[in-house]
Amino acid sequence: MQVTVMIIWQLKKDRSAQCYKVIFDLRASVMKQPGYISSETLHDYDDPNKIIVLSKWENVDRWNSWVESPERQSTAAQIENCLLRPPEYQIFSVLRLRDKLKG
Repeated sequence: MQVTVMIIWQLKKDRSAQCYKVIFDLRASVMKQPGYISSETLHDYDDPNKIIVLSKWENVDRWNSWVESPERQSTAAQIENCLLRPPEYQIFSVLRLRDKLKG
């Protein structure tokens, strides 16, 4: 089942330029991963240091393989000193209302 992963990063104001480079590198790497479909990187309109990444994957196992990969862990470690707090991760699947209404 396809999933959408939401990652929330709260960047330190004085480190945002450094973080953008790492985010760019992560995005370039993820595009080559099995099961990756697409992603979008957004920033909060009122707080440009709050970054949200929405990425779509074929299934949660493909996402987990990417998260646990040495390549991602190495690149993600570079962003840790740019963050005010650890990143937040949430995984969503499509809500099929028609199926829910059949109840």
